Amino acid sequence: MDTAKGKVLAEIAAVCSGDSGALERLLAEYAPLIESYVTSLTASGADEFEVRSEASYALYRAALSFDTEQENLTFGLYAKICIKNHLISKFIRRRRAKADVSLDELYHAGEGEISSLSDSCEMPGDRLAERESLQTLYRRIREVLSSYEWTVFHL
Repeated sequence: MDTAKGKVLAEIAAVCSGDSGALERLLAEYAPLIESYVTSLTASGADEFEVRSEASYALYRAALSFDTEQENLTFGLYAKICIKNHLISKFIRRRRAKADVSLDELYHAGEGEISSLSDSCEMPGDRLAERESLQTLYRRIREVLSSYEWTVFHL
């Protein structure tokens, strides 16, 4: 094991045992990664402090959940995936949900009131339509995947 990898694994172990200094060192080590996400999301209108906080939290969670015994995945790649997925959930999906307007909302709002719809407006049929879409998606995925792939998909 090279010294850089050993150093990162030692920091992860220290973070898992509650060492806040180790967390600060880990955050400093991965600051460029976090900064790249902060730059890209603030360019699209997200709050810089919020993005930095969420990315730091995701790095902390990645350190806590990283399996130090496995050899196939580096912590850097694992952290990048965890941060990216967390930020997508926090910022990109939220922004996309705000932009979508269902047909029910258009019908009930009237043509002149579309721009004044609140973000929390949910029509009764929305959840049913989402559930049906999800079931259709799962059915299509099941048709394409082998039984092993289906098992991995669920994991």
